[in-house]
Amino acid sequence: MHSKLPTLIFRWLLIPFLAVMAAMSIVGAPLKSAAAPHGIVTLELCALTADCAEILRTWTAAQREFAMLGLGLDFLYMVLYPAVIASALVLAVQGLAGRLQFAARVLAWLLALAGVADAVENYCLIRMLSTGGIAEYAMPAAYCASAKFAIIALALLFLLVALALRLGKQRKG
Repeated sequence: MHSKLPTLIFRWLLIPFLAVMAAMSIVGAPLKSAAAPHGIVTLELCALTADCAEILRTWTAAQREFAMLGLGLDFLYMVLYPAVIASALVLAVQGLAGRLQFAARVLAWLLALAGVADAVENYCLIRMLSTGGIAEYAMPAAYCASAKFAIIALALLFLLVALALRLGKQRKG
């Protein structure tokens, strides 16, 4: 990958990424309830961790609208977060060992898969919210959300390690 491309991607997408993340936080706040203590994330994982029917039963019409708006924003976010995190990974490993650069590029591609998993998850959540089809959509949503969260967590952990290694290299150098 050309060395200027990750810098351009990171610089141009960081502000929209942060803006959409803030908007999603605002839109998602009304979704927190006794049945969904973590808001939309509780719904995303409800097949594994909570009672999906209880969440849908207790959410008001306004909360469902906020959930749909949040899912709409998430379609933009799922393009932004893989690009921002992937470009940060590639930038963070510049000047480090070739194996670390290779691993960063693999993780960058995995982040693209996280975005695809996020899209499938969103489709399932929209179907759950619009039809109440828990049996058909809750488990696929939970599996896709789990894969997405795992990839993002791995990428962010790798990013922290890469930044620590760069900092250590700069202090020695």
